[in-house]
Amino acid sequence: MKLIRTLRLWYREGAADQLYEVDLVETDNADPDRSHLVNVRFGRRGQTLREGTKTAAAVSAQQAEKIFDSVVVAKINEGYRRADGVSQDPAPVTIDAQPVTGGRDHALMARLEACLRGPWPEKQRDRLFWRAGELRLAAAGPLLIQLAEKLGHADASYSLVWALARCAGGDAAQTLTAIARRTEEPLIRGLAEFALVSPLMGKARAAPRPREPLPDNLAAALQRRDIDALAGAFADLAEREPARVGALMTELYHLAQADAALGGLLVALVGRTPARPPYLPGLRRLFKYAEMIDDGAMFGAVACRFDTATAMYRHVYKSENGVPRTYGWQT
Repeated sequence: MKLIRTLRLWYREGAADQLYEVDLVETDNADPDRSHLVNVRFGRRGQTLREGTKTAAAVSAQQAEKIFDSVVVAKINEGYRRADGVSQDPAPVTIDAQPVTGGRDHALMARLEACLRGPWPEKQRDRLFWRAGELRLAAAGPLLIQLAEKLGHADASYSLVWALARCAGGDAAQTLTAIARRTEEPLIRGLAEFALVSPLMGKARAAPRPREPLPDNLAAALQRRDIDALAGAFADLAEREPARVGALMTELYHLAQADAALGGLLVALVGRTPARPPYLPGLRRLFKYAEMIDDGAMFGAVACRFDTATAMYRHVYKSENGVPRTYGWQT
């Protein structure tokens, strides 16, 4: 047999002092579907460890990798830590000098490493990316960049862009630029482009540039920093060119990343903006972008509009000749 992977985990609390070792081994079986085993050893440190297996019969390399990772994640969730040696306390896992502490972070890193080694269901993978981004797990940055390369910039998901920006920051600027250029999904492109001009990029931050000319009355209102005129300009635009409203709200938030006063003006505008078409697409993007960069003022302003909006629909019960037929929505 050939040892492919091995990991030692250690747990100590009170009188408990336990070791758990996991091995992934390759057998001599020529059948690739029955070629690998996942074996374990466990018990009190300093005593003879009991042996067991997580594979009653040999499985494929891909299945064995998943079993190995699931065992490691399960033990870490129980409070175990990765250890360098039997007689030493476990050292924190370190990736590119970024310490990873705690069972939750260990579990996320183990799953990201598993994503890098083999295919994962897209939905589960995106949930993993999003969680790493929520926690701003800096140690995950290098793995996320590698995953973006592996999956292909054109196929990067919204969750991956979110996680790259929040975990890797400026280190992901080149990757985010490639995604913005190659993806065919407008929402993903927009998120990547916004991330590149946001404070998350640090020294790698790009200067926001106007991507489309502003209507004259809107430009004038911005120059005067007049909130009444700005709200009026958007109301006028909503009547004349409703399809442009959302894009221009997003455009202003881009420009506000280099102009704090404009950011405050835009927050005030949101407070006057109805959570209805044609404003909804713009409000939704402001909400998600603000969440990504931890802009509490904008996030709270948009959340307030959503929470206090009046319903646009009412539930009606349809019937014919008194006989129940169906339920539907009526404006």
